[in-house]
Amino acid sequence: MLQENQYPGVACDIPSHLYTFSFDPNPNWTQYFASGGEIQEYFQRFADKHNLRKYMKLSTKVIEARFSAHEGLWNIELEDLKSGTRTTDWAHVLINGTGVLNSWKWPDIPGLHDFQGPLIHSAKWDHEVDFTDKTIGVIGTGTSSVQIIPQLQKTCKKISVFMRSPTWVSPPFGSGVMEKHLTKGAPVSASQRQYDFTEFDRKRFREDPAYHLQFRKEIEAEINGLFGLYRQNSEMSRFYKGLIEKEMHRYAVPDTLVESLKLINS
Repeated sequence: MLQENQYPGVACDIPSHLYTFSFDPNPNWTQYFASGGEIQEYFQRFADKHNLRKYMKLSTKVIEARFSAHEGLWNIELEDLKSGTRTTDWAHVLINGTGVLNSWKWPDIPGLHDFQGPLIHSAKWDHEVDFTDKTIGVIGTGTSSVQIIPQLQKTCKKISVFMRSPTWVSPPFGSGVMEKHLTKGAPVSASQRQYDFTEFDRKRFREDPAYHLQFRKEIEAEINGLFGLYRQNSEMSRFYKGLIEKEMHRYAVPDTLVESLKLINS
């Protein structure tokens, strides 16, 4: 079971077919952007398929890693998080693959921990809390918040989002390939960020590995082709800024309605 980032709506923002090891693709994704649970299932199957669990030490914290020039080794001190027992190990090569998402912390907000109701962090979700008819406050507008809010608003009574600054939401990556291969030429709306693979799609991926590989390569080529988006003041950057702004204002209240509301309330 995932220890962190189990919040409602958790999913990848890169097309599922790239969310695999290149040498072990998965033709059976159910959605173009896979959910966290489905991603976890893929990596669990991968570990079993390649007999990797024998190399894993779970629930183990690295207390210290010190290199001995005399021995040419890394001496590592470990702690079993269940028993508290400390042991030592060694390695010729030590690779830090811890990532950053498991180093979460509460924001430094005075009085935060005086709150008497359930206080939940997106990285440490409490699945025992029932949000039905509750009034909820969400701090932040990052990726996790964007995924959590649509799920909570389905059952809660009221939800307020506290934001320090506006969030930019881009069109989905790989939408060109989605349109070409999956929606059969029907234009993909910039706001349509999901596609449910049919059994026909999955069957074709399974039975035609060459097509599946081409499908994956086209997604990767499309995303790599957007590199200019990240170059400040480039032509592509300016184009996508306008595109994203247009999409984000699509649900804005028209000026005529604003003026009407002013007259009604005056």
